[in-house]
Amino acid sequence: MAGARIVGCVHSRPEGRLVPHRTSLEAALKKLHTQERLTDEAQRIASIGTYIHDSVSDEGIWSRQLKRIFGLPDDDAPVATECFMGMIHPEDRSWFREAWIRAWRSAERSETEHRIVRTDGAVRHVHAWGQLLQQGDGEPAIMVGTVQDVTDRLVREKLIVDQAEQLRAMEAELLYLSRQSAMGTMASTLAHELNQPLTAITFYAAALKRGEQDQRRRDMLGTLEENALRAGEIIRRLRLSVETGVAKKERFRCDELVNEAITFSTIGCEGVAFELDLAGEEIYGADRVQIQQVLVNLIRNACQAVKTRSDGKVRIATSKVPAADFIRICISDNGAGIPEALLPRVFDSGVSTKESGMGLGLSISRTIVEAHGGRIWAENGAEGARFLFDLPLRTAH
Repeated sequence: MAGARIVGCVHSRPEGRLVPHRTSLEAALKKLHTQERLTDEAQRIASIGTYIHDSVSDEGIWSRQLKRIFGLPDDDAPVATECFMGMIHPEDRSWFREAWIRAWRSAERSETEHRIVRTDGAVRHVHAWGQLLQQGDGEPAIMVGTVQDVTDRLVREKLIVDQAEQLRAMEAELLYLSRQSAMGTMASTLAHELNQPLTAITFYAAALKRGEQDQRRRDMLGTLEENALRAGEIIRRLRLSVETGVAKKERFRCDELVNEAITFSTIGCEGVAFELDLAGEEIYGADRVQIQQVLVNLIRNACQAVKTRSDGKVRIATSKVPAADFIRICISDNGAGIPEALLPRVFDSGVSTKESGMGLGLSISRTIVEAHGGRIWAENGAEGARFLFDLPLRTAH
């Protein structure tokens, strides 16, 4: 090839090999963008965002959804620790900052539930998780985690709780109305069945007393007549109250009423010791006979609970309820107490703490107390049972 010279150099590229590589790269980028969109959409649906915080720069890389939760611009700018710390609700900021510092010192996963104040001023509740990662090879530690907006969930939970409370209140009202109806029926029956024998007892007791010369027997017949009249009045007033809701309005001293109730309650329970701690409060607008009947029921139950004990004791205390215009009356004994399984139902009609009891006394007592705007409950004390009820000092009807 004498005389020949090279006039140019052609470099051939393996086009057939590069085109597949470019196509593969474009497909990978497209797949990556698709995954990013899917991840962002999933976070948006779940209202949960992610973050990575660097211990050196003290800044975090937040997902777009996390920025939306905090009301920050939807961009790629890092978020300084002090920036998001300033968005923690003022009442939660102090303890949250301490929790954040502890999380950087511990290998354990951290978890908090707190409030944030968005840039638009809205308060949101969030649940946050964080985990410290040591990268090794001298690389600084990082904190990775998630933050979920749980405000809507808490609102729903509160709504469920409120609805459950309303349902319980409605059930209680229905039970109360049912109890009132049952007591009205029972009172009418008792009034009808007992009216004639009580009238007869009163008549014959009065007649015998007039012809009796012995003063001791005259006193006993007088007591019999008095109790028969009282029994008739109790039934009459109970019937009037449960059928019409009308009770007689009276003014009386609580300590005097307690002493009267003790007199009526201790027949057959001689030997039971009484301890009294009575306040001299006056009650206005309540039915004296009905409240006395509640006391008689409770005192008689307490006496029967201890009458087989040689050291049987019943304590009655009255006191003004602090910060309320109520008086509290407590009747306690040193008997065997109330079985725990029975405590929640002890005031239900038909439930009795005594083997031969009919389960009416406590049910009637609750009806009377609640009709006067009060409440009654039972509990076991250090020894024996305690029955307590609160009554307004001024009862509105």
